[in-house]
Amino acid sequence: MKNLKLLPHNQQAVDKTMFHFKSGAQRAAIIHPTGTGKSYCIAAIAQQFKKIAVIAPNKYVLAQIKNVCGNSVEIYTYSKITKISPTGYDLIVIDELHRMGARTWEVGIKNLLQVNPNAKVLGTTATPIRYLDNERDMAEDYFKGDVISQIELVDAMVSGILPVPHYVIGYYS
Repeated sequence: MKNLKLLPHNQQAVDKTMFHFKSGAQRAAIIHPTGTGKSYCIAAIAQQFKKIAVIAPNKYVLAQIKNVCGNSVEIYTYSKITKISPTGYDLIVIDELHRMGARTWEVGIKNLLQVNPNAKVLGTTATPIRYLDNERDMAEDYFKGDVISQIELVDAMVSGILPVPHYVIGYYS
């Protein structure tokens, strides 16, 4: 795995997550806006474990994670997890955790967690809410509110983690 130099907000999230896991907790969620480095948090936490599975909705997201984590992680799409239930993991990462509530994918995730009962589970997302699913909060449903680090989009912009957008308005008649 690469030598990671985390930004302060990510280092804090990693430290809090590892403290949470070492204190006996089984699950933890990191909720940070898109572009703030959640993949780097995943990589830094994965360095602390031997056998890691990363679940994400598509190959594009998985490729980004694999690029940061290297070959130390096994990657699966949500769709693939509905067909297989690999075992032996000590860390399961569920990226874009809000998607795990989809009917078919939720069955696959439940099976994966059931066959890996001792695995620590890390969930990451920019938003845990499934707005078209009665505003179901997946962080609450699966992580029992164990949100270890949460940054709101506006706070990320105000603190300089993300740039403030500049809007350009044109008038045409």
